[in-house]
Amino acid sequence: MKSPLFLLLILIFNSQFLSGQCKLDSLDSYQIDPSGKSLYGARFLINYSFNGNQYIEERMIRDTISKKLSASSRIIQTLDNKGRIVSTVDQYFSKGAYVNSSRTDYTYFPDGKTESEIAYGLDRLKQFVIDKKTTYQYDSLSNYKFIHHFFYNKNLGKYETYYDQEFKYYFDARGNIIKKFDVDLWPTYFTNKRHLYTYNANDQLQTEIIQSNTSTVKFDETSFQNRERNEYLYNQTGKIISARYYAVPVNDTIDQLYRQVDYTYDVQDRILHILEDEGRICRTDYVYSNDGYTERYTCGEILEKKYYNCIISELNRIQTKQITISPNPASDVIYLNQSSEEPADFEYQIADFYGRIISSSKLKGSNSINISGLEIGHYVLLIKKNDQTSVFRFSKAY
Repeated sequence: MKSPLFLLLILIFNSQFLSGQCKLDSLDSYQIDPSGKSLYGARFLINYSFNGNQYIEERMIRDTISKKLSASSRIIQTLDNKGRIVSTVDQYFSKGAYVNSSRTDYTYFPDGKTESEIAYGLDRLKQFVIDKKTTYQYDSLSNYKFIHHFFYNKNLGKYETYYDQEFKYYFDARGNIIKKFDVDLWPTYFTNKRHLYTYNANDQLQTEIIQSNTSTVKFDETSFQNRERNEYLYNQTGKIISARYYAVPVNDTIDQLYRQVDYTYDVQDRILHILEDEGRICRTDYVYSNDGYTERYTCGEILEKKYYNCIISELNRIQTKQITISPNPASDVIYLNQSSEEPADFEYQIADFYGRIISSSKLKGSNSINISGLEIGHYVLLIKKNDQTSVFRFSKAY
């Protein structure tokens, strides 16, 4: 897992679905040599607090050699009366004070889906100024219909369109998306992206072919060229065991495998090993215990992290086997696969690994969740169906 040192890959469950919270109390992160000797590292201490309608998460660093404790960064989330995040401010600690780094504001539709995101940058005085805005529209199945991207013209004091995205979906008889258009609408031309999907007998995504063309016609289905092909394999319990990513260079027709990720699991369906081959082989190993787990990432160098006070077994205990998700990692869409033939009727939330709820909605008659608007990274999906809650970790890739 190629995550920065400060990216804590564990979530704080800020959700009505769970009776308790899974909080990261501290994290040891250090680099070691092949013999096991620690080269350098630090311990991150996490504090959580509420101040009115603000949820504050502070990170402290304790150097493993000098044992000195110092402030590092913090996140301040402002919540509305429904517990939804309306503003997130990221700050870092510098010269004895917290300094603003970034800010994002959110608005929501009455049904809880995200309506808009407004991102702020910093001016010369380190004050927030509007930078860009994104607004969302959805179809009746909660799939994205339009995404509008704006930049803020500071000279004119108004938003101007950067580009828009329009989506179009085709389904099979079982409700699976078999074709999807993702059209970028630029001022003078369209970029048409077409995604073709196939599934196995369990309705799990088996192949995804990504094509594109540049045209003056929206949803133009002529002259498409393959750009990427993704293949996914699963074990008997529905867990992904291999993902292969192929690219097609411009002016070429031959797929070239550029990345492969293989997974192995223990008897509790917890990940034991992740093996990545992207020109060089990298390996991540997991060891679980009652007070957390250890993640050891080996890729040229060795980075080991020890996560405390997040009981993984509790997450597995509340996860129902009636639902699985695929693919994982995913690029645009994740699919909910049921063991029953009942129509899909879910409530879901997507949270990042800091515990911030990014989106929440309901699915009726559809088994797909569009994640194309998410940034590349690691997320948690919480699903509620018939008073049962499932918790899944997934990654957004490319």
